[in-house]
Amino acid sequence: TRYGADGTRIDLAFAIYALTHGGTAEDVEAAIRTRDLSHKGGEKRQADYVERTIKKAIATAERSRCR
Repeated sequence: TRYGADGTRIDLAFAIYALTHGGTAEDVEAAIRTRDLSHKGGEKRQADYVERTIKKAIATAERSRCR
């Protein structure tokens, strides 16, 4: 309920959590891909979405470590 069922926000929050608690980018990708991403478009657009989400999560995690 924290993210109002916004799947994009949920994916990002999960990715940040997983990456800061020992998960790998591959783990995060596999987990996000378990969701139905068809609303994002075709396979290329889905892959781009997953990649963007992971990159943003990594950047966020790195900023948090620098504080």
